[in-house]
Amino acid sequence: MRLAEAPVAPAGPTPETATYGQSDRALLALSATVASVPVARAWAADVLRRWCVPSDATDSGLLIVGELAANAAVHGRTEMTVLLCLGIRTLRITVVDSGVCDPHTRGEVDPDEHGRGFNIVRLLAAWTDVRDTAQGRTVQTRLRW
Repeated sequence: MRLAEAPVAPAGPTPETATYGQSDRALLALSATVASVPVARAWAADVLRRWCVPSDATDSGLLIVGELAANAAVHGRTEMTVLLCLGIRTLRITVVDSGVCDPHTRGEVDPDEHGRGFNIVRLLAAWTDVRDTAQGRTVQTRLRW
């Protein structure tokens, strides 16, 4: 499955637009907007609760989802997907956006308020991988507990 081709939810996405596949995989497609970030976090919280992920891992997972979704919202073009995959005492979090936008279209970013999120993700995750393609950016992390 190529995540860059995942279906995009209509305007005003909610956790109900999520695609629940196998019991150990959950996929959510959203517009790449700042308003989608809390939707992604709420959806992920619900999924992790259903999967009975321990609270410390859930807290870290939600922080990772929030940071990666925020990056996709700020730097992506139109859409993003969030994929959660549960393994044995592991959680893989993948966020795909639809490409890097022109940085001048989002306004100036105050370095005191932005830029630390990905470092937090790297500290929390056991493994992180970033891949850029013509279709967008894919960030994968693995959280262990």
